[in-house]
Parts: sequence; C-alpha cells; structure tokens
Amino acid sequence: MASDSLVTTIQSPQHFYEINSANRFDAICRVMDEYQGKVVLIFCRTKKDVDHIADKMQLLNYNVIGYHGDLTPAARSKSFKSFINGQYQAILLTDLPTVFDELKHIDLVLFSAVPQDPDSYIQRILRLESELKVGEVATLIHSSEFKKIAFIKRVTKSEINEKPFLDVDEIIEQKKAALLESFDVYLDSDIKTSDIIDQLSNDLISKCEPSQVISFLLTKGFYRDFVKQSYSNLSSTKKNKNVSTKLEDLGNNERLFIAIGKADGINEETLVEFLVKETNIPNDVFSQVKLFDTFSFFVVPNEEAEIVLEIFRRKKRGKRSIVERAKGKDSKKKN
Repeated sequence: MASDSLVTTIQSPQHFYEINSANRFDAICRVMDEYQGKVVLIFCRTKKDVDHIADKMQLLNYNVIGYHGDLTPAARSKSFKSFINGQYQAILLTDLPTVFDELKHIDLVLFSAVPQDPDSYIQRILRLESELKVGEVATLIHSSEFKKIAFIKRVTKSEINEKPFLDVDEIIEQKKAALLESFDVYLDSDIKTSDIIDQLSNDLISKCEPSQVISFLLTKGFYRDFVKQSYSNLSSTKKNKNVSTKLEDLGNNERLFIAIGKADGINEETLVEFLVKETNIPNDVFSQVKLFDTFSFFVVPNEEAEIVLEIFRRKKRGKRSIVERAKGKDSKKKN
C-alpha cells in the first residue's frame, strides 16, 4: 500500500471571499480597492472574461490590463512588460506566461472564480511560488463551491479561511489618503502642466472660491471613490453560518467501498492509517469500518466523502479507483 501522495504544500497565505455570483465583478473591484497600490494578478476562467472584466474596470479608472492567447505575440509582450514596469497595477489573464522576465513579486494572486479543476489552482500557485515571491492568494467563491475549496485544503495541507470584504468606510479612507499622497508628490515634482490646463485652472478660480472648484472636480472625477452609496453591498447571504461548518459540513454520512481487505494484511487501525496518509483527513472522521477478505467499507461525512473519492480517483492506476461509493440501501448513513 505504498502512498502515491498528492499532498502538496503551498507556502503563501490563502483566503477566500464569499460572494453572490451576480456580484462577482463588484467583488473584484472591492478587492482591488482594498489592495490599491499593490501588484495584483487576477486569474479569469475564459479569454472573454479577461476582455470583458478588463474593459469594465478600465472604464471605472482601475489601472488594469488584459493578457491572453488570442492577443498577437507583440500585444502579449507589450501587455506583460507594461505590467512588469509598473504602468498597470493589475493584470488579468487565463494562464501564466512562459517567461516572467523582471517580475520579482506579486502582492496578491486573485482567482475571480474557483477553477473547474482544483489541480489548476494548485499548479498555478506552485509555479508562481517557484518563480517569484507571492504575498497572498485569494479566491472569490459562491456558497455552492465550498466543496472545491475543502478539497484544495486537504490536498495542500493548508489553511484557506474566509476573509470579510474591507468595510466601505475603510476603503474610502484609504482612497482619501492615496489622493493626498499623490497630491504631495505632485507638489514636490517639476511636472509642467500644459497651457490649456493652466488657463482652465485660472478660469475656474475666477468664477468662485477655490474650495468650490475642488468640490466640483472631486465630484466629477471621484464620485464613485468617495460616496458610500456608490459601493455595492457584498454582505454574505449566510452571515451567521460558521465558516468551518461551511467548509466541512458534516450533514449525513456516506458509506464508501475500498478494494482492500483482510487478505492484504490489514486491520481496522491500519486501514484508517492508510486513509489518513492518502487523504490528509483526520482519523476521527473515519468510522464504522468493516473488513472483509478482499474489500472493506467505511463511513465518512458527505463532504469528506467527495474529497476521498476525488483523491483516489486521481490516484487510480487501472480503469477503476480502489475507492467508490457503496452500492445498495446502506450506502447512506444518517447521523
């Protein structure tokens, strides 16, 4: 029973934000607001998503650029180099480029949706960690996707905890501070404005008090940034539900079949040890072990059953996995 373990360690801190699917774009913007000034890499599921989200974010003055395989080689190279050079805060893509050039770190890797294949999530992060320094990894998930996050937790032996969205008042304070800082930089610089800008400034000031001019310009250019009502409500639909319960909801138990039995020289204890080693699931989760000559049964909670089945499906060496759902009327066990 040698282990061909899938367990892989991800070093970077990981968390997730729970969202309603209809608010996915607003959630991406909120995360960008929280990480303003940071270097962000955003994974999207499709090339169409990259173009659509990047276009909408640019219209809202987010400093982002898209990158995907449908762009010409020259356009891809230009996009990635402009991101590396700091011209853009974030890059949206479907997959990683072959070469990272001078990129040394990413403050945040954001998955706009959980990948259909959890391996894709794992391999992308491991690839990034092998090439550069990764600050954090975040994922936007709908409540129906907790099963995928639970599976990733198991196979990576890592914590992936829920993180609340930053409060809108805090976002606004951050943006105010960033604007004041950029104004100080402007005052200390030798940037020359055009004659048109100078003339327009004088025209505006001649009409009213400077404070009124500033209020007008802030309203025209920064309304969405500084007015609380312009931010969407991203509160979880299940505020009172405990996170650990969401990720590891025991629900009803399920009985699983494994093609290992007494003839393989095992007993209940060694079978559980084998299952723990292969799945990284605590031994107290496995119960009601029944051994026969060439096969055995054991019971786990429904959510864990999905994880166990998926892990052994990936490990199968022949046509069938050694672990399957038990058949018959006893396949489901109530708590």
